[in-house]
Amino acid sequence: MAVANEKATKKLLAEANSEHIQAQNLANSNLRNAEVLHAMGMLPGIMGRWSKRHHEFLSKQSQASDRAGALTNTSKVLRLLFQSLILGLGALLVLRGEMTPGMMIAGSILMGRALAPIDQMIGGWKGFVSARGAYERLNDLLTQIPSEERKMSLPAPQGVVALEGVAAAPPGARMATIRGINFSVSKGEHVGIIGPSAAGKSTLARVLLGIWPSQVGDVRLDGGVITQYNRDEIGPYIGYLPQDIELFDGTISENIARFGTIDPQKWSTPPRKQACTK
Repeated sequence: MAVANEKATKKLLAEANSEHIQAQNLANSNLRNAEVLHAMGMLPGIMGRWSKRHHEFLSKQSQASDRAGALTNTSKVLRLLFQSLILGLGALLVLRGEMTPGMMIAGSILMGRALAPIDQMIGGWKGFVSARGAYERLNDLLTQIPSEERKMSLPAPQGVVALEGVAAAPPGARMATIRGINFSVSKGEHVGIIGPSAAGKSTLARVLLGIWPSQVGDVRLDGGVITQYNRDEIGPYIGYLPQDIELFDGTISENIARFGTIDPQKWSTPPRKQACTK
């Protein structure tokens, strides 16, 4: 009964969890942009979109609960049936004089004690399956994104960037968004990359920073591959302003110092001396 319970509800619970996660992500995204949604009158459409996902989650959750409830109640009915049968068998044996009434009652008690843990196991099987599914999801995530190993420290960069036949795509995508990128930027040069929406500018920026790995080719900083630098060592030399920005929890000084040691002398620019002419 426990195995049948899992097989009957596993697919529905997985789909319900997926719908719940998507609905939760949509709600969080909407909350971050609440002012835009309100100003542009998009609330009814967005609420309808979220409501559809949420109802899908509730529907599948309800179906899974109904199936699990039916199987759980079936197990309870079987337990009561077995207890009734053993009482009937005990009564028959007592009438035949093959056992005493006390033995009949003792047999009924033993049967109830033996079946109760099995009944509880079936009732608690759902929690076990949920815990196992969460462990599998975490294990898959940690396998796909392993922890970074500490690499050999490289010299401080001077600012010479070179891309050698780079092709890259967002994580999980097979089709490359950018292909055959070759260019170099010397120290002190300022380069602007322009193009239409979805041309691959953001992908190129993330590949330049080493946030996304390249499928083909290398991104080099002073001749070293960007991914071979330790992030805490290369980070202070990089300035990055993404499309969606926000201050992290802390003071302005802590954000500017990247939550390291706050040294006003280090992060401030001394005033320039101006020559006085008469």
